[in-house]
Amino acid sequence: MKQPKPIKLYNLIFPIWIMLFFPGWWWLLIIPANFALDWFVLRRCMQKHGVEDTAPLLKTTAWRTCLLGFLADLIGSAALLAVFGALSFLGEHMIDTGDSERGLALAKWAGNAMLSPWSSPGAFLITVLGVLLAGLLIYRFNRRMLRKRTELGDDFAEYAAKWLAIATMPYLFLLPIITG
Repeated sequence: MKQPKPIKLYNLIFPIWIMLFFPGWWWLLIIPANFALDWFVLRRCMQKHGVEDTAPLLKTTAWRTCLLGFLADLIGSAALLAVFGALSFLGEHMIDTGDSERGLALAKWAGNAMLSPWSSPGAFLITVLGVLLAGLLIYRFNRRMLRKRTELGDDFAEYAAKWLAIATMPYLFLLPIITG
């Protein structure tokens, strides 16, 4: 009698926020909204530091800030995909090596966790770490850029980078696509 082929579980479901990194019509909304938020935060930070004519500085820094934010979001989402993908792969490997019950549970958990960070404390923690990673990168990228591109000093670069990170972290990562 022929042995049945082992079942392989391929988890290729992506959360909706990953679609932000592929071309589409939503970029017509996301780019201007992101730019407007970055511009507003930078302008408020400049005003708090006593800069009277903010237009020249905003002209040279706002687009860079926006692009650096997208880069940080991309790195944060890649980290989340790597963690959840590795957990799913580990579950599939467990299925292949005979521990099908626990492997199936792990692979299913990883898929659900990616789609709904509120599904379990572990999913929430991993997703929050991805958001914080992106926020840290936003802070570091912008602090470095503002130190190089402005003559407002390190205090301004630290202050503005901190507020840019807080205001523009990818909180959408926490948006559940499925509930449960």
